[in-house]
Amino acid sequence: MEIEQSPNMKDYKKEYREFSLSVPERFSFPLDVFDKWGDRIALFWTDGTVEKKLSFNELKTLSSKGASALRKMGIEKGDKALEEGV
Repeated sequence: MEIEQSPNMKDYKKEYREFSLSVPERFSFPLDVFDKWGDRIALFWTDGTVEKKLSFNELKTLSSKGASALRKMGIEKGDKALEEGV
């Protein structure tokens, strides 16, 4: 099965130049979005054969596990860390 792709952005440079995002000073993606949207689909991936879906609740769980692993390594809130993919 071949997936048809059609760009939703006709002029990338214009979109990039005009893009702005207003984020509240005390915005927390996990608290402000994950909790609010719960079981809604957050991520959907397919290669045309296999489909994978993750809800906001599932992302929250994975995020918490990742944060816990970082704390166990001694990385604290506010520390800068770099993850290199394998």
